[in-house]
Amino acid sequence: QATLIAVPVDAQPTLVISAVQQSTHMLSQPVAIAPQPSGVLTDEQGDVIGGDYRPVADPNPQTPSLVQLAEAGTVRGVRLMRLTLLPVRPISDAAYVAADEVTVQVRFDTQATTDSLMLQTAASDKLLQTVQTLVANPGQVTGYQSLLQQQLQQAFVETATTPTMAIEVSQTGITAVTYSDLDDADFPVDSVNPHKLHLKRDGAEIPFEWDGDGDTVFETNERILFFASPRPSRWLNGDVYLLNEDAVDGARINTRPVAIPATPPEVDDVVWLDTTIEENKLYTPDCLCGNLPFGRDGDRWVWDFMIPDPQFQDRTYNVPLPTADTSVDAEVTLWFIGYTSVSSNPDHQVDVSWNGASIGSVMWDGKTAVTNTLTIPAANLQTTNEMTLSLVNPAGVTVNGIWFDAAQVRYARSGAQTGNALTFTGESGPRKYTIGLANTTDLRIYDVTAVDTPVMLAGLVPDAKQITFRDSTAESRRYAVANSSGIISPDHVRRLKSLQNANGADYILIAPEAFMPAVDALVALRQSQGLQVVVEDVQAIYDNYGDGLPVPEAIHDYLADAYVNWSPVPQYVLLVGDGSFDPKQYRAASTPTWIAPFFMEADPWIGEVPVDNRFVTVDGGNEDFLPDMLIGRLPVNSLSEVQIVVDKIVAYETAPEFGPWAGQVTFVADNTDNAGDFSYHSSSLIGEFVDPPWVPRTIFLQDNPLDETIAAVQAQWANGSGILFYNGHSSRHQWAAERLFHTDDAVNLHNGARLPVVLEMTCLTGSFHVPDLPTLDEELITQENGGAAAVWGATGLGVATGHHELSSGFLQTVIVDANPIIGQAALAGKLNLKNFHRDLIDTFTLLGDPAMRVTLDIPDAFVYLPLVSR
Repeated sequence: QATLIAVPVDAQPTLVISAVQQSTHMLSQPVAIAPQPSGVLTDEQGDVIGGDYRPVADPNPQTPSLVQLAEAGTVRGVRLMRLTLLPVRPISDAAYVAADEVTVQVRFDTQATTDSLMLQTAASDKLLQTVQTLVANPGQVTGYQSLLQQQLQQAFVETATTPTMAIEVSQTGITAVTYSDLDDADFPVDSVNPHKLHLKRDGAEIPFEWDGDGDTVFETNERILFFASPRPSRWLNGDVYLLNEDAVDGARINTRPVAIPATPPEVDDVVWLDTTIEENKLYTPDCLCGNLPFGRDGDRWVWDFMIPDPQFQDRTYNVPLPTADTSVDAEVTLWFIGYTSVSSNPDHQVDVSWNGASIGSVMWDGKTAVTNTLTIPAANLQTTNEMTLSLVNPAGVTVNGIWFDAAQVRYARSGAQTGNALTFTGESGPRKYTIGLANTTDLRIYDVTAVDTPVMLAGLVPDAKQITFRDSTAESRRYAVANSSGIISPDHVRRLKSLQNANGADYILIAPEAFMPAVDALVALRQSQGLQVVVEDVQAIYDNYGDGLPVPEAIHDYLADAYVNWSPVPQYVLLVGDGSFDPKQYRAASTPTWIAPFFMEADPWIGEVPVDNRFVTVDGGNEDFLPDMLIGRLPVNSLSEVQIVVDKIVAYETAPEFGPWAGQVTFVADNTDNAGDFSYHSSSLIGEFVDPPWVPRTIFLQDNPLDETIAAVQAQWANGSGILFYNGHSSRHQWAAERLFHTDDAVNLHNGARLPVVLEMTCLTGSFHVPDLPTLDEELITQENGGAAAVWGATGLGVATGHHELSSGFLQTVIVDANPIIGQAALAGKLNLKNFHRDLIDTFTLLGDPAMRVTLDIPDAFVYLPLVSR
């Protein structure tokens, strides 16, 4: 038994428990151990169809309290707590205590607000209206709302007084931004003062070299030179530097002479080069191994898996080192991730050989990442090399799975010429270095040990094809060398996009510019319903809140800024664009990422999944799961798909097909197994929520032959349902292991205007982030002339008990309370969850418009002509 209560934000609640009547009872068997998420369920083909639960003993069992009061989160400034009553509690392996009656009071030491403006604003708030339907003290919700502007920081964006340019780079090296680059990108290059130019990355100023004269005019033959060092990113192949003009002088690169005194004596130079070998082939959450560490670059991609099987326990890689000095020892750094864990420690071992000779082993334990560096003796080093990795089971280990992520070889460079540019590492102490190049025209050398504050070396006297210089620093330094042909050009120079000049909205629609032409009808519909609408280009959000990087945190920060500083405070957010776990398109078939998903390790079985919910968790602290706006996504990949989905939503709300189909609630259920009695769950929902004029329809695999069940599902889709509910197992592409309904069926749906709202109390069908094949929910929402008006499903796994609470909250809102707004129904489902299934708050994702109104125009009866009466 659990219920929500609204609590003043700064109150210290006190529980007062009285009138307790309870009794002790003996057990004939020991208390069963509670199951916990562990492993997954698969069908006969090996496809994952659900999460599994297995008993896990509590090492410190304690008798739980009769009454518990715990923080549940914050919604729109309203602090929520969950009051839980545990009437039956074990007190030992052989006995339990049962409470027959208990009276509980929750007392606060803070009064509700009486601010009339605040109360008026809260009264029109859709999210708080939903909260009021679910708490034990609905009359106190608006009075307990906190002043948002006082609790969160102010605007995140710095206001630029001049245009800001994004300098997009993907290569490491000395990079030039020319007059033409800036002029072509619409930067007012003729009117800026070069002394006032600033180059920044992630808010920090980057000193650059001004290759021009000292006047205040940016002339056509002048340019900016800086050392580009792209940071690893899971979102794009490169990095972004920002350039603009300010009132004060910008930072310029310092110089250092490279001559050294006669003492101490010079040491023969060794130039160290680094070569990285890496391919990104495997997305680690596809393992369904729970929470796992990030890889070397902070992403989720690795090269190969290794298991103790003759086919997969040895891996060999070619490592070309054409400029290696094979008389000097080298070293290789290896990155691995373990994805299994057993009781033995260590439980992973990889033996490493180089050109057939063993150079060492790497050992570690559990689901962890490890980095290890091994020496490659000069005797084993060649210009063309083979590295072999062999997985070995440590003593007592039979289950062993690891990923190889990448390797980096550091080796001494021979005296061969190296083209037009080179980045290398020297040795500690005063050193002399000789670098051979194709030519030394307009030669530059930067000390880039500190990549964001490079130093230019002065006093260079190059020969025609080589440069010898001396550096007297005590510690090892890193250098970038380039002649005129080795200077890199940016990938792209563009002007940052400006945001809409908005300071209030009820409804925010975020889309890429390419999709904007197709959203007008939806915007007009929402405006006609009295909503104040802002349409924002997602690139403008990335530019202003993410320093030009396409990161999901930028969208979150934009929405948080709107939440804090806008009036009215937005209530609805619609993301128009698909997103995937492969934004760099490592896989050839991967679709583009139009709007980046917000990824978190939210699923106890899978680990990382997309959680669009976290875009709108802006109040209540980092541990708060509860949304502060209603959010949905249209997982579209083209302008034509946007038009299809928008047309469906607008027609669904403005020109619904009149008929009995709209009042039908169809329940499709998988057959019963250890994961749950899905028919029973569906029947209990019917008994609790579905009353006239709504009419229940049941299609239970438990009660019918498979072919008849499949045919009935197809027929019901064609005939139409107001709400279509599925309860059972699923994969990303189908219902049930028996294939009750599949994406192949979805693409052939032609139910026209008889579009259901689909609730899928199952797993994985909402995994819009899978990049190469549309999931079932995506096909339903984007299907032309049919499919669904909206789909509420999971991006992860789950279990039936949590699904029952989700669906209860949704059906209570739409059917019993007759509230048609689908976003509020989804919120009610999430708030209805007990503390045991908090992952579902994140993983259940609305593919559709959260402001869409479920049709409640249901006829009580029909008369069919001709009518004959007596």
